[in-house]
Amino acid sequence: MPTELGRVFEQRLALATRRLAPIGEEWSVEAVRPGGWLRKEILGHLLDSAAKNHQRFVRAALDGQYEGPSYEQDSWILLAPFPILYSPLILRREHSQHSTQPRTQRGVPRALFPPAVFA
Repeated sequence: MPTELGRVFEQRLALATRRLAPIGEEWSVEAVRPGGWLRKEILGHLLDSAAKNHQRFVRAALDGQYEGPSYEQDSWILLAPFPILYSPLILRREHSQHSTQPRTQRGVPRALFPPAVFA
């Protein structure tokens, strides 16, 4: 049920917020692997994904389905200013943006979610 999914999302967001809070700037500017994204770019990617997912949920609820552009994550990261942003600012923005998802999900009929979501 979407309400249940929203509650699970809220719990996981709270846990992620607690775990990410102590992250320092030095740690966030390291790449996760040679040639890979910086940790703060990964956080930025999560922000971008949250924005896109919010639109997908709303459009699916209003239109009965979602049809829209794909997400070219590497291109978005190259265009974004995440490497120069202060990590706590990114974390606050991420929490703020993700905190709207549970309410939005509650408005989407269960039939519009893939069956695997509730498995």
